[in-house]
Amino acid sequence: MPLNIIFDLDETLIDTSRLKPYRATDEGRKYVAENPFEVDTRDYSLLIKKVVKSYHSRNAASIVTNAAPEYALSLLEKHGFPRDIPIYANAQKPSIESIKQSREHHNSSEQETLMVGDTAKDILTAHQARVASVAVTWGSTSTREQIEKAEPTKIISNPSSLEEIIANFEEGLFKYRSRRNHEGYKILPKEKRGITFDESPIHKCLGCFYNYKENKNDSYSNKIRAFNQSREISVEDIQRGSIREYFAGGKVRKGESFKEVLDYFKTGICSLIESFKIEGEIGIIAAPNSCPEYCYKTDSNQMIIEKIAEETGYKQGGDVSNNRRVISRIFPIAPSHFGGRRDLWMHHSTMGYSPIINLESIENIIIFDNIKTTGAQLESIASMLRYFDFKGEIYSVTLGDTFKDK
Repeated sequence: MPLNIIFDLDETLIDTSRLKPYRATDEGRKYVAENPFEVDTRDYSLLIKKVVKSYHSRNAASIVTNAAPEYALSLLEKHGFPRDIPIYANAQKPSIESIKQSREHHNSSEQETLMVGDTAKDILTAHQARVASVAVTWGSTSTREQIEKAEPTKIISNPSSLEEIIANFEEGLFKYRSRRNHEGYKILPKEKRGITFDESPIHKCLGCFYNYKENKNDSYSNKIRAFNQSREISVEDIQRGSIREYFAGGKVRKGESFKEVLDYFKTGICSLIESFKIEGEIGIIAAPNSCPEYCYKTDSNQMIIEKIAEETGYKQGGDVSNNRRVISRIFPIAPSHFGGRRDLWMHHSTMGYSPIINLESIENIIIFDNIKTTGAQLESIASMLRYFDFKGEIYSVTLGDTFKDK
């Protein structure tokens, strides 16, 4: 039968954990692609290479990675992987388009396809594609607890187990198993998805955010990128003053500490909220990320509203320490700057609600998000709050609204 073993690249096949400053910028990723022997990457085990080569020789292996093709090919060649292995780069996981392309190339069905990856996001991508998955725990991006929450089909902790677990899949000893754990969140019924109201949230932003593609590398947008990067840093390391590192101007540079960035934005958002001159009891909630909160080491959106609530006395919904919040992403969704406008129906189909705040006890709710691109996410959260009987005013605040070149 056709067989298709799809491997992730970074921290699954190759230890690229020391490349995080390079992967933080376009310039850094380009430097790695052009100078692979000048950066510190390592083999986890020669057994991994042996397995990949074996299945590639049978036309049964491919690589799906969010990295650029030049980056991927350069590192694979450096570490002695087959240079002609099919690579589906810029995959934008959790999008499943690259998995579809890989399946078409190998003429494999869902039942004949297996995904091997090191992160919760890899596993959720496999769920989106309805293919079996093997989670490996030797990467540094996701902890075992995070991976388990994503519900992989199998988990292995040592490269020596990779050959046997794939052979077990080939022999039919395990197959895809759908997700069961939605952690008690309420999801809108299908007939209510896409609902909206006449008004959008009353909105303000701290500044303008420029994507890299706008060719404007301004300091404020970089500060927002540092905020976004804080999601990959543990709460403990943030509190200890962990510094943002990034590649620019031909070398790795040190920026502000993530704690300084979060405190800066906390102060700015507090002032922004004050400018609304809101009367009555206020609650503040965090907008969800593109993936469930357990895909990140820190839920930075939730963390900042907890800081704001501590300073202002606002009621807040959630707890960064246990990944609980009023509105959560249950199923992953591609970021809007990858996939264009995500409409209300799409958001409602991937988000869940938890009654952590008593909506009847407050008169105003503020939704905090890092970036507003199209406004669809903020509108969808507002309409969910209305569905669950919130009657008061709804406001929204963001660190930046995405610049749109007219």
